[in-house]
Amino acid sequence: MIAEARSALESLLSATGLHVYDNVPERAALPCAILEPSGASWIASGEAYGEYRVGFDVTVAVQTATNKAMTDNLDTFVEELLIAVHDAPGFYLSEIAAPGGVDINGVVYLGTTFTVYQNARL
Repeated sequence: MIAEARSALESLLSATGLHVYDNVPERAALPCAILEPSGASWIASGEAYGEYRVGFDVTVAVQTATNKAMTDNLDTFVEELLIAVHDAPGFYLSEIAAPGGVDINGVVYLGTTFTVYQNARL
């Protein structure tokens, strides 16, 4: 259930052209999206018997450039990810954090984090 949800989300986000990692990479190729279990609610009861809601925090980071270029790039990737999640059956977007510094293994990049849920059955 968990591995299937993670794999489905990774496939969905890969279609945007970002490097998508299903865990925190030792070294990230930017721009990228990194999937991690949601800190807000990783696994919760679903609406039906035997159904669970699996949550992932998706951290999006863009490469270093001028402030305008980084902001424009982040806006573009967030919009593409929003469309991908919105159009995919079974996926639900919870929230998107304000842009800021995101730390990937000790290096800070401009980015944001958003939470995506998928309903899954055992």
